[in-house]
Amino acid sequence: MRLKIIILNVIFFLLCFNSYAQENNNGSKVVRFNGIYQTSTLGKEFILKSDSTKTFKVDTSGFVGIHRFKKVKNSFDISGRPSLTIELDGTGKDQFLILTENNIGKPLAIIINNVLYMTPIVHGAIPHGVLEISGFNSVEELEKLKRLIDVIKIRTAKRELD
Repeated sequence: MRLKIIILNVIFFLLCFNSYAQENNNGSKVVRFNGIYQTSTLGKEFILKSDSTKTFKVDTSGFVGIHRFKKVKNSFDISGRPSLTIELDGTGKDQFLILTENNIGKPLAIIINNVLYMTPIVHGAIPHGVLEISGFNSVEELEKLKRLIDVIKIRTAKRELD
């Protein structure tokens, strides 16, 4: 039962990415949201990709960025459905524990490249820094998301080196 609860918690969490700013051609800042964010009554509003009738606002004071993803791999959940497993680095693990502790009973926003993909409800704190995200309709959908995460991680790492 405990494993099921942990898996359910993790299923609803993912891809924690960080928001970053970059300069566009006219010199103004463009903010990219890439990560897992806490939701709020204030903040930037996003439309849920799978249901355009649902919107959520995010608070950037609580999030885990994509640069904290140590390993990302395809897997299958306990029911045999496609899932994504993410292992966070030490700092990401600590950030995610705080994020989940502070948001029990509330949704988190999984945003990738400014698109809101999922809004899982936090059922309990997740202390180990390993997330399993399921709810994908197909392996192809999962692969597409994993490739997007990999590209963003590479771009984020390159930006930090510049």
